[in-house]
Amino acid sequence: MTDKFALFGAVAASLGPGELLLKEEGYVLCRDGVCAGAADTLPPEFDGCDVLDYSGRIIIPGMTDLAAGGAAYDVRGITSALLPEEKAAFLAEEEAAWPDDLYAERALDLFAEDLYEGAVTRVVVPGSQSGDITAVMMAILEEAGLVSLVGHKITDREESRDLFGAVMDFDHTFPAVTTVSDAENRLNGGFDREAADLLAAALSLKRVAPYDRDLMADDTYDGSVLLLSEGHFPASEDEFRSVREREAVLAVCPSASLDGGLPIPPVRAYLDAGLHCGIGSLVGFGSTASPFRTMTAVQQLSNIRAMMTKDPRQRLSFENVFYMATLGGGRAFGRVGTFGEGCEFDAVVLDDTALETMRPLSLRERLERVISCGDDRQIVGKFIRGNQIF
Repeated sequence: MTDKFALFGAVAASLGPGELLLKEEGYVLCRDGVCAGAADTLPPEFDGCDVLDYSGRIIIPGMTDLAAGGAAYDVRGITSALLPEEKAAFLAEEEAAWPDDLYAERALDLFAEDLYEGAVTRVVVPGSQSGDITAVMMAILEEAGLVSLVGHKITDREESRDLFGAVMDFDHTFPAVTTVSDAENRLNGGFDREAADLLAAALSLKRVAPYDRDLMADDTYDGSVLLLSEGHFPASEDEFRSVREREAVLAVCPSASLDGGLPIPPVRAYLDAGLHCGIGSLVGFGSTASPFRTMTAVQQLSNIRAMMTKDPRQRLSFENVFYMATLGGGRAFGRVGTFGEGCEFDAVVLDDTALETMRPLSLRERLERVISCGDDRQIVGKFIRGNQIF
């Protein structure tokens, strides 16, 4: 692609937790990998630029998966009958039993291929305790062109420092420090939280961690990704305030409730309180890496929570969930996840013509339906940081 180009078609993006930008026909503008906004007509400064015509299709921002499974991907769909601690043990044993680097590379290739073909343009991988697997994962995601944050569970401080040093020159794949929960430490042992804290501070690395209210007292967790996947989540105004002050991003992982039987977090309350929230597939623990299925599950769980609490205000709207998958989760990577001027340019193009109906649909209805009923077959274009992936 040239340094300056535009996409033409139906445009849909999130402007906030309850608001959508919708244009039945319009342009999404890109200059030097950065979004120059969305417009009804092509502005004069874009005269003569390349215009990719997606008439009749829907152009949306790329989506973010805040908790992709990574090394756990290979066992997706076969652990649904296990309890959470049994799953954690099974996944740890599976990874430890990988015979060699070639096996690891192929297993992780499958994971990256799934992400490449889907609507995800940004991904957070909570991480492995194996430095070799972490390095392979980062190299594969770098080659796939995805912008990623890959965590590592620290057991040896010097080994981890060497690992982080070796990958610092990647263009769009970045290391993070994964803090494990006390339960996982008891199960597997050997993780060094003090070393993780020191390395995160020394190398200015982001943190990926299960939510723990005690972590909010530590300023190394500023801007961290907090996983709501172990039954612990903010539940009071004081905790809301701590998360908000840390500018942390909450990763809502519906498979933790659906497959793990854990409590349903009050996501609507988080959005109403101004907390940054995104979605996490937790594939491996769950069964799919599809952000569409994850979005649908988040919305359905909010309906269940509303029914259980007899409080209809707990329900999430489609606008809420679309925000979480794009602009909300994108906060983990800075200014991304919408078509505002100055945001990094990530876009996905959806063709919903195969989802036939006799009913005339508005653009909002088309968008909701393709998310609810569609899959990778509806994705006909993908752009990351202004680069056309396909």
